[in-house]
Amino acid sequence: MGEDYPHTLMELERRFHEERACAEYLAKLRWPTGWVCPRCEGRESWRVRRNRWRCGQCRYEVSVTAGTLFQDSHLPLTTWFRAMWYVAAQANGKGIGRIRLRCIPDLTRASLHGFIAQTIEPGSTVRTDGLPAYRELSGYAHEHQVQRRQPKGEHLLPRVHRVVSLLKRWLLGTHQGAVGHDHLDAYLDEFTFRFNRRTSASRGKVFYRLVQQAVQVDPAPFPTLVKPQSIGVGGVK
Repeated sequence: MGEDYPHTLMELERRFHEERACAEYLAKLRWPTGWVCPRCEGRESWRVRRNRWRCGQCRYEVSVTAGTLFQDSHLPLTTWFRAMWYVAAQANGKGIGRIRLRCIPDLTRASLHGFIAQTIEPGSTVRTDGLPAYRELSGYAHEHQVQRRQPKGEHLLPRVHRVVSLLKRWLLGTHQGAVGHDHLDAYLDEFTFRFNRRTSASRGKVFYRLVQQAVQVDPAPFPTLVKPQSIGVGGVK
């Protein structure tokens, strides 16, 4: 299957207004080279129910949503598709490149240097404030700016403060501030996904990539989402 996706919201609503169409779309993304039975690896199947396929060799039935992000969801796929379109179709912050956001347990050198190493290509220029924990940053051109007086912080690292302001507005506006610290990393991932694709010329292609990822990741049942974390995370003040 090529990169087949709707280009507008109207096209999305027209094409995916029923469960069958959504399930068939997921099936093409999940099995791009053709259906494969997880039990006997048979290649022949036929549809038996709304989103289930039966193996023509061993008669094993497989749901297109089993083992994906959609597993055990009580929401219709039409609702999921509409929600994913809205995720793909929102964002702002011109003049800023790609961002990476993550909760860290503390402001120690190990935590900060570890985050930098995981998210920034070696040899890049890293600009920070004067926090001592940033010192001795190896593998990068490090520009640290010490704030000796008390001017507004946005003059020191303006793009950082712009992103943080947008993040706060999103958390307080869209989510009404109802964001638990245990789930903050998930919200940061969503904000990062939206922000880094804010200038995409094709919202439909972003939607396509999002659905494609959704059928490739493991399920996230509610008990695992509310399980207490082993370490604390910082919040957004």
